[in-house]
Amino acid sequence: MIDTLRDLKQDFTVGLISNGAGYPADRGLEDLFDFVVFADEYGVEKPDPRLFHFALESADVRAIELAHVGDSLVDDISGAHAAGCFGVWIDRENEIAVNTMPDAEIASLTDLRSAIDSLSSSQG
Repeated sequence: MIDTLRDLKQDFTVGLISNGAGYPADRGLEDLFDFVVFADEYGVEKPDPRLFHFALESADVRAIELAHVGDSLVDDISGAHAAGCFGVWIDRENEIAVNTMPDAEIASLTDLRSAIDSLSSSQG
């Protein structure tokens, strides 16, 4: 995971959007993220699109430029879509997406670069 995030950070702004309270600095990972958005600091939780809007402001990007990666179809993918962002689903259990369709699906963070590249190329 750490190597993947470092690799992505060479080309992209990398952030963390979380309903939890596990701050990267508490784990010595602060250098991996350009910004962090924690629900408890903003008074809203995923899937509320406002949390994603705070991330967009922090990253200084448009919604079409943000790909949110998460393991919850409801909190992560639906929330990203409601904010106009891409949703990349980490499906570690080989489940079938129902009701909410991710823009990309990966089994591991190591697959994230190729998923982002595919999203980028599909946007022209």
